[in-house]
Amino acid sequence: MKISALTTVNNKNLNFSSGKVHLFSDFDKTYMPESHSDFTKNQHSHFVDSIRGYFADFRDFLSKTKDDLKFTITTGRTYAEFETMAEISRERKFGMPLPDTLICKNGSDEYIKLGTDAHFYEGGYFPFDYKQPNPAKEAEIKKLTGWDGRKIKEKLTALFKAHDLQVIEAGSEHSRKDYGWRSMFSSNNLDIDNPYEWKVAFRNDGNCKIFFVLPKDMTSMPERKDVLRHINDEMQKFFSDNSMKVHSYFNQKENACGGRPYFVMEPLVDDTLKLHVSDIEDSGLTKLFDTKKAVREAVKTNDLVVAAGDSINDRMMLNPIHYMLDEMKKRNIDTKFINANSPKSLISVLEKHPELYEIYRKLPFMAVIEKHLKDEKLTEPTKLDDLIHYFGEGKYKKIVVVENGQLKDGIKEAIKLYSEYNREFKNSLGNSLIKEIFGNTKSSLSGFSKSIMTCVALLGFVAGYKCVYDNTAKQQVVSKENIIRIK
Repeated sequence: MKISALTTVNNKNLNFSSGKVHLFSDFDKTYMPESHSDFTKNQHSHFVDSIRGYFADFRDFLSKTKDDLKFTITTGRTYAEFETMAEISRERKFGMPLPDTLICKNGSDEYIKLGTDAHFYEGGYFPFDYKQPNPAKEAEIKKLTGWDGRKIKEKLTALFKAHDLQVIEAGSEHSRKDYGWRSMFSSNNLDIDNPYEWKVAFRNDGNCKIFFVLPKDMTSMPERKDVLRHINDEMQKFFSDNSMKVHSYFNQKENACGGRPYFVMEPLVDDTLKLHVSDIEDSGLTKLFDTKKAVREAVKTNDLVVAAGDSINDRMMLNPIHYMLDEMKKRNIDTKFINANSPKSLISVLEKHPELYEIYRKLPFMAVIEKHLKDEKLTEPTKLDDLIHYFGEGKYKKIVVVENGQLKDGIKEAIKLYSEYNREFKNSLGNSLIKEIFGNTKSSLSGFSKSIMTCVALLGFVAGYKCVYDNTAKQQVVSKENIIRIK
């Protein structure tokens, strides 16, 4: 759905400034607490009432905190897939609040909101535009890596056409049953029953990532394999000639893309990541790029970044290790033994370098992990459980764990907990967040603090009055019941 002439929302109150909160939430099973199937098809009245109530409550929270909290959805979905879910929300009258900023495909293009939710729910105009990604993010990535997604795609397209491959573009590699005309397997696109057809399909991942699907036998049939080798050689030369740092990989699974091989190309934004992660998919552009940048800014402005997720593709942005690596490097602390898949490796460093502990506590980052109930007592095991074990309790707590559907409570608890770590941040919080989290305004909190100080002073006076020093016996009498010998 194309957007009509809308005015960009004035987000001046959402710029980085002291005491603000920047929420980065995953979409599936985090912000949207239900499965794709239930969200799109479940007709039970209990489900419909429940999801409407959930979004109404979250909308109220966002409305009350709009001056002090910026809401970003960072999703593994493509732009087209997220737009589809928003349309379903409108059609089924779920009333899902749309974010201030949308980041698609695990850290790819960023879209700043145009217009308001009312433009969408009342007028049908989706308040984001695929053709208008945030140019600042593209410029930053280009400066870091030389990456130019448009030029790369143009080069690939020319190479494909030189070998007579028919090129198509689509919004999703998933089933046409779920995404209709947006699927690369819809009519006039790829034939799901003919995986060997001489076609290549680009998935619309934006300008910051490139994903394409090739014929099923492209990696096995000798003649076609030669074509692929030639294309790859030409692209490697292109990257070298244009000084582009690129991370690329391919995969082929029977249950993905109709069994066809798929290729991913993305900017190598941090070539040190490969030292700390084991999964090749985590070595390029991920959700971490945006949250890490936000944390760096928050350090300067006394803000807080809260990242929320539930699954493996959220792990990078939920893991405190990645945010501490910069702090360790600043202090010339060796990071080569830090393994992002071993939280204990960071704990060991913090124990060896006590001066890092206060930096860790005040690091303006908190995470919320949603756990899914397996039954009334147990939750499903996930690949985030080790993070929860080491960073979800005790002196190193940076993660708040909530049940699925309790994102708002997790956010509030994360802000509250960080306020205990960083008094300056708490003192800078705006009234809307203070009221939501502590049930008071700043003025009443100030009055409450003064009352506490008065009580402390009075107790000190009483304690002092009751203390009797016997210099001869060198005893300090604290109370009638408790006498402490001074040696």
